[in-house]
Amino acid sequence: MPFLVVQTVVQPPHDLTDPYQGDPAFPQVTGNDLATYPDFFSPAYFPTAGYGWDPHFRQPRITTMTFNVQQQIVRNLMLQVGYVGKVSRHLAVTRDINTAQNNIPGLIPSVANEQERRLTDTANFQKIDYEESRGGASYNALQALLKYRIAHGLSLMTSYTWAHSIDTYSTIGVQCACYQNPLDPAADRGSSDYDQRHVFSLSAVYDLPDPSKGLHSHPISAILGGWELTAIVSAQTGTPFTVYTGIDASLTAAGADRPDLVGNPNLGGNRSRAEKIAAYISPSAFQINDGHFGNLGRNTFTNPGLFNTNLGVFKNIPIKEQMALQFRAEFFNAFNQTHLGSPVNTLVSPAFAQIVSAGDPRLIQFALKFAW
Repeated sequence: MPFLVVQTVVQPPHDLTDPYQGDPAFPQVTGNDLATYPDFFSPAYFPTAGYGWDPHFRQPRITTMTFNVQQQIVRNLMLQVGYVGKVSRHLAVTRDINTAQNNIPGLIPSVANEQERRLTDTANFQKIDYEESRGGASYNALQALLKYRIAHGLSLMTSYTWAHSIDTYSTIGVQCACYQNPLDPAADRGSSDYDQRHVFSLSAVYDLPDPSKGLHSHPISAILGGWELTAIVSAQTGTPFTVYTGIDASLTAAGADRPDLVGNPNLGGNRSRAEKIAAYISPSAFQINDGHFGNLGRNTFTNPGLFNTNLGVFKNIPIKEQMALQFRAEFFNAFNQTHLGSPVNTLVSPAFAQIVSAGDPRLIQFALKFAW
């Protein structure tokens, strides 16, 4: 089983010419068998973290399926409805193949004997992050698009997506605590970290008519003409989040313990914003998973959704042929709506289940754009 040794040097007091601060560097290995090399496994460096790569690693395979139907409803108005699906296999995942076991006969698990309970190597390695191609994911979506082409200076586009994305882990992690139980990655199968069931968007661009048209006055036309209004309205449900224990309660050193669910975590939907901020989910519904992996699944809860409006006012100023200047006034989150952040998802935190962050307030931006 091929692997690398991982050693981190934190903030050396001088340059990297002597990063080990006087300690001897790793010995040069000349033999083919690292395990039998006498000087390599020395107490100066071990036990340490390792990193391995599956020799049977396969390249990812992604199959995409699409089906669309378009229909012109009336002049300048087009409707498109379609299905998008993706099936991903052999995705790269990382799991610790040297976790501490908590079911060894005759050995009561504790933090003190963690190294003794390591699965693969109890003497030389702590965790061994192993890269494999055993990951899988799926995505299914219904997508609808309603588009009104430019007519009388107005163009509209409305889109809606109803989707669900599922996987066992959503990012490629090296030296990560990816799974609650690294020996059973399939138990982490659930909604993807970026899964959003409903996403709606409406965008509009309107070229204001020039009220000075017909007056044949260039100064008045230069002031009153060339104005453009834009708007983007979006509404979407939140992404999922996982509740973690926050300590190594399972005594496996896997680093991703989830608690036991012992009650109803939902507090109802008819609550004020202040009540949701104080307790987004019920803290009493969770219990620390002492000595075992928690029964709570991954990504079982959903963050607050979002409703946002961005507005823009543009002034197009032609200079000469193929040259123009545009003044832009843009209002992001124009109505200054509160976009609640994710709740604290660590059970042992005093602020567990509270929302302590929010998105950006209203932002106003002015700019000049020169095109040629």
